[in-house]
Amino acid sequence: MTAENMAKHATDPNISFWKMLKTGADHFEVTRKPPKVDVCNKSYIFDADAGSASFDASAACPPYQVPEWITTAVAAKQAGDDAKMNSEAAALAAKAKKDAEEAAVAEAKAEEKRQREAERAAQPSLLSRIFGRDKEPPAAPAFADTPPEVKKPAPLPKKKPAATEDSTASIKTAPKDETPAGVTAH
Repeated sequence: MTAENMAKHATDPNISFWKMLKTGADHFEVTRKPPKVDVCNKSYIFDADAGSASFDASAACPPYQVPEWITTAVAAKQAGDDAKMNSEAAALAAKAKKDAEEAAVAEAKAEEKRQREAERAAQPSLLSRIFGRDKEPPAAPAFADTPPEVKKPAPLPKKKPAATEDSTASIKTAPKDETPAGVTAH
């Protein structure tokens, strides 16, 4: 029920109800005692004395009196709270306006950045123009009779020599004691 909280919720559709409850809270703060609560005309009445009349929630309020010292103290407190509430409401409105302006500036900067990026993407760089980057490769002609997937046959495994074979066994050499005809041995 603080002035700051009331200012935050000033646009709440139930603000009149909350203000009525705040009056009861103000009675408590002024008297330091829980207020006597009555209901008439679908409203709460605090610290009221109707004499011999009774209060009915759905009927009009009977003539009643609230002690003058409570009425004066509550009115003074509410005047101070209203000033604080108005000040707080103005501060909240200024903050909301500032936040909206900052959001608009941020959105404008983001839009400007998007436009620069789009312009940069539309114009290739000098190196891209020289080396032909950023050019899309020519599309391959589409033929109606070309199958969608052509599978290549798996490569044949390479035959490795066995570990027990001599790698030089395939080279034919003459036996040591045989010499070819016409060749003298030393």
